[in-house]
Amino acid sequence: MTIEGLDWPTLKVGMKFKVGGAIIELSEPCAPCSVISESFKEQKFSRIDHNLEMGWSRWLASVVDEGVVIPGDAVSFE
Repeated sequence: MTIEGLDWPTLKVGMKFKVGGAIIELSEPCAPCSVISESFKEQKFSRIDHNLEMGWSRWLASVVDEGVVIPGDAVSFE
């Protein structure tokens, strides 16, 4: 899922948020691997490495409580 408007530096491992009817827990920032390097100009996938460019990477997360999520649902941190 893609969420815009988050205060990236405040995101931490273990933070939980509610989106729609689901509760999600952040696991860790995740840089892409070389398997998808062809998707990037000049194969520079490190452009979205959390340690190099904070705010451009992605996060791994776990579903703590399942629920229906639809586009436009509000996100609130617990």
